[in-house]
Amino acid sequence: MKRYAIRVFLHILFIMLLSIGSCLLFQKQLWFSTTICILLLITTGVHLYRMQFKQINLLRRLTDGLRYNDMTQAFHPPFKNKIMNEWAEELSESLKDFRGKLLAEEIKHQYYENLLNKVDTAVLVADRSGHVEWMNQAAVTHLGQISQLPEALLIASATNNIPIIRIEQNSTVLEMAISCTKFATQGKEQQIISLKNIHSVLERNEMEAWQKLIR
Repeated sequence: MKRYAIRVFLHILFIMLLSIGSCLLFQKQLWFSTTICILLLITTGVHLYRMQFKQINLLRRLTDGLRYNDMTQAFHPPFKNKIMNEWAEELSESLKDFRGKLLAEEIKHQYYENLLNKVDTAVLVADRSGHVEWMNQAAVTHLGQISQLPEALLIASATNNIPIIRIEQNSTVLEMAISCTKFATQGKEQQIISLKNIHSVLERNEMEAWQKLIR
């Protein structure tokens, strides 16, 4: 980019010299020479403008690709020049590397999401107000496709000292062991809530206790 900066500086210097020359020639009433200087001045200014406009257009394509997740673009130099060729190649390689990193993150995300959907423990991600942002398949099975935490679950996650909660869902009472972990991302407080249905375990323990009492 150092060579490009030198080219821009030379264009600006040339414009300044042509401007001064045009004024001096105009004062001496050398109309033909003045006209030539003005034409050269306009040509140099237009050329400098085109250089800047093509680079801005190249950067706009890059930002649009990042904004709309269009990582398939290949950049070509706005004009044939060694510096511009190297710059276009660097942009294309940078976008290619970024596309590879996004693909790797997407594969990792799908892997963990599929893994969480296979476990029988209900897992939910909610914000501080209780709005559910994500839930695995076990959570959907136990609680349904909810967008807000039930009141009992919201209170338990807020106090974080209630080990077992009772939730009535579809005329069924669920007794669930709860664990809550709070964390912050980008200044936003969130929480991961895991629920384990222990109703059958409690029923079995209660039955065993009654059997021992009867004996």
